Amino acid sequence: MDSSFSVLNANIGSMYLWSIRNMLPNMLGKAYASLFSYGRTPASGLESCARLIHQYKPTIVCLQEVYHAEEQHQNQLEQLEKKIGSAYQWFVSGIGMENRAILVQKSLVKGHPAENIIIADGVSFGIAYKLDSPAAWVASVHLRYSNLVERIQQLEELVCWAGSKREPVLLTGDFNTHISWASPEKKEAAYHTFQALREAGFQDLSEPVDCTWRWGKYLPTAGRIKLDYFFGRGVKAMEKSFALREHLRGWMDHLALFGPKFAVE
Repeated sequence: MDSSFSVLNANIGSMYLWSIRNMLPNMLGKAYASLFSYGRTPASGLESCARLIHQYKPTIVCLQEVYHAEEQHQNQLEQLEKKIGSAYQWFVSGIGMENRAILVQKSLVKGHPAENIIIADGVSFGIAYKLDSPAAWVASVHLRYSNLVERIQQLEELVCWAGSKREPVLLTGDFNTHISWASPEKKEAAYHTFQALREAGFQDLSEPVDCTWRWGKYLPTAGRIKLDYFFGRGVKAMEKSFALREHLRGWMDHLALFGPKFAVE
């Protein structure tokens, strides 16, 4: 019996940043938000995300920046659930409009709930689910990029949460570690992230990516620009992960990541 599992990770938000909107004068902030549809992925992007899931049929899907909306017809959670179909059980975490989600093939859901990963003030930045076969935790997380104080809190809590688990743990999500063009402070935060996870026993299981999607076009990266990762403790990659380029251009600001085969060590 094959006890391996596959994971698809995607940040489905657009290039819209709340922090930039808030720094701009009111009228410019509104124009900026409108330009990027207030961070909401266009419907064609949601269809593309659903196609990727139907194509690769991952055991688990980890999503970040899944938005609620003021208008019910813009609610990405409901739209995606309809487009993906009934094969997955949804577990969602988040406060306000943005959510992290983890989707598990229904045949593997044994009735126990997902776990939220939260910092001390109660703000969730991740959600995790424990598979029974193999016995392993998979977590979908999203570390802050703009607020480095909160980012440190998130990282400390993530390491603490993982340390409380006896089972192997696979972390995936948007770790905001694109150090190639970041400020010195954010480069330091990225290196601190790698160091903290290494000290906690995690290994980087994701491969270098040769391109990414930023600012409306594909950019060659020479393996230097990465935001999304697989970090494993007690988990090994039986097949190499790879970035997905099949999606409609422009529906997300970096490429989805697929790990075709993980197993516990």
